[in-house]
Amino acid sequence: KKVEKGKSADEVVVGLKEGWPVEARKPVTRRLHATSVSWNCTGKSLAVCYGRTDMNGWCDMPGAVCVWRIFSKDFAPENPYLTFDHASCFCSLAFHPENPALLAAGSFDGQLMVWDISQDSPEEPVAMTPINEFCHSEPVFSLCWIWDAKEREFLLISAAADGRILTWSLSNKLRHPVRGAMLNNPAALSRTSERRVV
Repeated sequence: KKVEKGKSADEVVVGLKEGWPVEARKPVTRRLHATSVSWNCTGKSLAVCYGRTDMNGWCDMPGAVCVWRIFSKDFAPENPYLTFDHASCFCSLAFHPENPALLAAGSFDGQLMVWDISQDSPEEPVAMTPINEFCHSEPVFSLCWIWDAKEREFLLISAAADGRILTWSLSNKLRHPVRGAMLNNPAALSRTSERRVV
């Protein structure tokens, strides 16, 4: 058998048949951080989203949203009732204020997703934003549901690191924002205020 220095025995995966010279290092695992928490309006379900808080630039780490039914007989902290995953870290989430089954999450890549956890197969989102110039292009750090008296529905408000605050409607399945605003760069604002003081 070939011996290689610098590799411990548990770093090597040997081929399936004797004599095959197949070996590889085990994949490196990195623990995800809890990045946001939300209770549904009945207080019976708790959702936690996971990502990395130490990311710079582009995120190549997957993220997850886990939902626990706290008062169910089969509740176990290590075993969530539902788990949703995404190719990018999750940064924020918010349950709908009146519909306990609707859960929205924002990701590091700028996408928003809404799931209906009451469905038989809730793995697929009921609504998801596209990736284009009208949507977020940076991490979505804040989500909030707001009642719109004119539209007579709850709208989803998102704020992201790209400086945009966008308003979304479930009636168009988050295909495009219904309203939006661009905030000024906070660093530029602080430089402006320093100049005024002097």
